[in-house]
Amino acid sequence: MYKRFDFEGDIHDTLECVPMSVRRKLDLAALKISLEGWQALSLAERLTLCHLPVDTELDLGVYCQVMTAFCERE
Repeated sequence: MYKRFDFEGDIHDTLECVPMSVRRKLDLAALKISLEGWQALSLAERLTLCHLPVDTELDLGVYCQVMTAFCERE
């Protein structure tokens, strides 16, 4: 389960916008994604990016690789 903030409302139902928890992960991984890029990802890919951990350097490396692979596919 990933962190869901109440102030974000119902964005977690559709993941049409980038959740704050994913923004934090992207910041830690020194990555960026536009709203258009985020919306081009499948729901499964968005959920994966929500749930992947970034607790260690290894986790961050995996997160970067997964994010890069998803974005390159688009």
